[in-house]
Amino acid sequence: MKIAEEVSNVKNIQNEMKKSTIKLLELDEKYESAKKDLSDYNLKLVELDNSRELEMTKDLENKIRDLDTKIADIRLEARRLFTPLSKAISRMEKQDKNEIYVLSLENREILKAINEDPAYAIEYDLGPFLSELTNRVESGELGLKDQICNKVLKQKQVLNDKMNTSLLVEQKKDYLSEKDKLTSELNGLSIYREREKIEKEIEAHQVLIRSANSNIHSERMHLNNLKENLERIRSVLLLDVRHFFGDKTDVKY
Repeated sequence: MKIAEEVSNVKNIQNEMKKSTIKLLELDEKYESAKKDLSDYNLKLVELDNSRELEMTKDLENKIRDLDTKIADIRLEARRLFTPLSKAISRMEKQDKNEIYVLSLENREILKAINEDPAYAIEYDLGPFLSELTNRVESGELGLKDQICNKVLKQKQVLNDKMNTSLLVEQKKDYLSEKDKLTSELNGLSIYREREKIEKEIEAHQVLIRSANSNIHSERMHLNNLKENLERIRSVLLLDVRHFFGDKTDVKY
């Protein structure tokens, strides 16, 4: 019974070793296939990066960045036009919120635009707002010092001159229109979507390779353990067989 049990153990381990060997072959095949696919995707990425379409994409992006810089400069210039009025505008806003002097809906909208986006504010007809601002500055309702009042009144003349604002407005419209055109053209190019797809495939295959490599290592260790265990049981079996049938008895597998 003891020998029969040991023979059964040997057969079980041999069957397990066959399964492990088959699994190793499958893992090796999966590993090599993933390596080949990874190499192919890396080659595609290199070809894509050297393509004419990528040059066009980068050129469009550079032009859009240049336009963004110009639009930002216009916004900065527009903000500078209102900077001398900042103290007066702040007082007007505070008095409006506290209902000390309530602004009309139109002037409240202009005031909000000045604070949030001066480049948009200069597209309004600023005349009524500047007239009200001037009246309240001159009447002393805003409680400003004479030096600040003078700055406000001087800058009011600058803002009333359409030459100082119309050019900025037209430039901003032209830049935004050109940016929309270039952005639409850029969105029509599929290279970034293709590149992103390839990069995802590369990442997925890198993960697959690492996983397969780890599994191969684990399976090899498992197979080696099975071999060691098989040799141990075979040795025990041989000793038991010789114990019962004599020292010259051997076991053939």
